[in-house]
Amino acid sequence: MNLTLRAATADDRAFARKLDLDNMRAVPARALAWDETGQAASFDARFVPGEVRIVKIDDRDIGWMQVAESEEELFLKQFFVHPDCQRRGIGTQLLQALIERAAQSR
Repeated sequence: MNLTLRAATADDRAFARKLDLDNMRAVPARALAWDETGQAASFDARFVPGEVRIVKIDDRDIGWMQVAESEEELFLKQFFVHPDCQRRGIGTQLLQALIERAAQSR
């Protein structure tokens, strides 16, 4: 498994929105009514391509993470892995790498 990250482009918005909505749809469905329009608008307000990295396995886009950086912090804003790729250690590996990066930059 060759896991890599690449910078997002504006062309990745549809992929990221679909993965966001597909993953988030199950959460409020358990407790609340799902508002597709509101959720899509919320996604559009939060998604900043310059902060996003697309997660790839080999040549397949399987997720994305959004990290805001400043001199004082790395802030993980959003993080999604496609359901077919969950529970394989991918998220753990990416989060560990982010923690290491934060520790190195202090």
